[in-house]
Amino acid sequence: MKTTFYRSPDAQGGTIADTANQGVTDIFGMDSRDTGTTGDADTTAKAEDPSSLVPTENTWVSNDGGTTIVSDPVQGEPYDFCITIANKGKTDSGSFMVKFVLSGDQNPPLELPTEAMDSLAPGASVLAVVHYGAFENKFGIFHVQATVYTADGKQNISTDAGFDFTIHSL
Repeated sequence: MKTTFYRSPDAQGGTIADTANQGVTDIFGMDSRDTGTTGDADTTAKAEDPSSLVPTENTWVSNDGGTTIVSDPVQGEPYDFCITIANKGKTDSGSFMVKFVLSGDQNPPLELPTEAMDSLAPGASVLAVVHYGAFENKFGIFHVQATVYTADGKQNISTDAGFDFTIHSL
């Protein structure tokens, strides 16, 4: 038996032609002559697309894990950096992570990544939070920005505009 695999130019699918039996099997192992039996191909795999993960607003600073937005953080009080990420696509996103970068008078910039987050279904959203801690008792102008990455941290998917704030010393 000779089996030949034909792939469409856009690599989204194809057929397997069984030239010995003149049957055609699709990429899921379904023979055109079958009444519903499948071959060895795995039919449970779902396509995932992280490219539709987007921030729903800009990063904010919170003193309670994301419930309250603090527009003027002060020194000596512990804070979290927060952002809501939504899947605006039509397929599950696959796992991902968010990296917050604190820059400005924070030199060198401080990168604070989340753990890998579970896949989001289409239309779903999640609050990403990372704990920063307290700012020192010194004047500083800061910028915090969130970027969504694939779970391995290698592919940048989307970035928000960030949040600028000033810490005043006592």
